[in-house]
Amino acid sequence: MIYDIIVIGAGPAGMTASIYAARNKANVCLLEHNDRTGRKILSTGNGKCNITNMNMSSEYYNTSSKNVDLSRIIDERTTMEVIDLCNYMGIFTRVKNGYVYPYSEQAGAVLDGFNSELSRLNVHTFTLVDIIDITLRDGIYTVKSGSGIYEGRRLIIAGGSKCASKTGSDGSCYEYARSFGHHIVKVIPALTGLICKEKYFKELKGVRTEAILNVTVPGHSEMFFSERGELQLAEYGISGIPVFQLCSRIKRLMDNGLNPVVNIDFTPDISAGELYRIIREMIKRCPDSSVASALSGFLNNKIASAVIRISGLKPSGLCENISNSNIHALCDIIKSFTATPSDTRGFENAQCCAGGVSLDEINLNTMESRLVPGLYFAGEILDVDGICGGYNLTWAVTSGRIAGLNSSVMEKI
Repeated sequence: MIYDIIVIGAGPAGMTASIYAARNKANVCLLEHNDRTGRKILSTGNGKCNITNMNMSSEYYNTSSKNVDLSRIIDERTTMEVIDLCNYMGIFTRVKNGYVYPYSEQAGAVLDGFNSELSRLNVHTFTLVDIIDITLRDGIYTVKSGSGIYEGRRLIIAGGSKCASKTGSDGSCYEYARSFGHHIVKVIPALTGLICKEKYFKELKGVRTEAILNVTVPGHSEMFFSERGELQLAEYGISGIPVFQLCSRIKRLMDNGLNPVVNIDFTPDISAGELYRIIREMIKRCPDSSVASALSGFLNNKIASAVIRISGLKPSGLCENISNSNIHALCDIIKSFTATPSDTRGFENAQCCAGGVSLDEINLNTMESRLVPGLYFAGEILDVDGICGGYNLTWAVTSGRIAGLNSSVMEKI
């Protein structure tokens, strides 16, 4: 049997592509190497499945392609397109602080909706498919696997990246893309923590605090990136959403031979001048107290202890011995606490990857390859990654919708 369309990868991108193609009356075959579809959906949003975000813009996405305008397909309408698909599949949604979740706040409900729609549309879904080879000959794509051979007139590659292998992601689809001549932008972990060189992070383990993270590079006067949010300090270094938003860009700087530094501002709502006034008043008010005691009502105790030691003072030292220059030193460290990344926490701890099939080789209007006719891509395999907040699932659904609709245009098949 020759299918109209073969879709590789039954994650959100592949399932969405299959659904839209089948709605266009295409005969669709969906192949998945896991024992079930949509395993990664179950782990998104800590099991609640953050589907999309009401604050939608292409500026929340990263790509290495400088001449590609993602706003052509990602704009304020995109959110409603995702919600409309969910509603059509019986997945009702609710909004919390701009984040869109299934009303039940259960990722399983989203997966059930996708699977029900695949079944309703008679998409031929095969699991435990171990692909051996993919070829194109005389306009027919042939997918050889240990469990059989599948043939189709169009092929959509929508397999995931190589993060979180426990969900089935192994990066194999990059090799399929390469076999058709596509360039793969170096794939790196995204949305994960950063391992830092400083030893003092061991004593800061477990601290959570609001902070601003400013990324600089020694020898460069400009600030490269900045993020604000709840910072999590760990034995290995730093984590939390603001770190997740920055980590892939920091990793790119490191891969380019630079040595980025993250400068942490522990008092983001207080200016440097005001901070000096506050610390000076605390120190002068209690001359017989220790410095650590004086700061205990202002900073987290672990942070205060580290800041005091880094400044060259002893936490047990008396306030009466603290000079104005000591206070300036304390303030400088509080406003610019140094974290020097040595690496990310790797693919296993990443929520997604940056890099993938270059967008320079993709027609964004259709998601079709510019190199091979009838070959389409969708989802995380492409060189697009979004920030936290439902943006990556949005990209999977949006790119899957475009690929499914355009690969199934009847006159093309």
